[in-house]
Amino acid sequence: MGAVIGGVVAFAVLKTLGAIVRFPTVSLVDAGAFSAGLAAVLAATAVAAYHPARRATRVDPAQALRAEG
Repeated sequence: MGAVIGGVVAFAVLKTLGAIVRFPTVSLVDAGAFSAGLAAVLAATAVAAYHPARRATRVDPAQALRAEG
């Protein structure tokens, strides 16, 4: 459900952006350009999440639970 809603919103944003900025060689609703943009966002998200996730795996769970209480 989220993918469908996200796709519709992304398409609407691309249409709005296309009305504001003109790219002479690439259509913003082109499947290749859309896929490349999606891949770039997913890669940036993975890179941004890597460091905090790696840091969280180094914490001793028992020590973290003791610190909470």
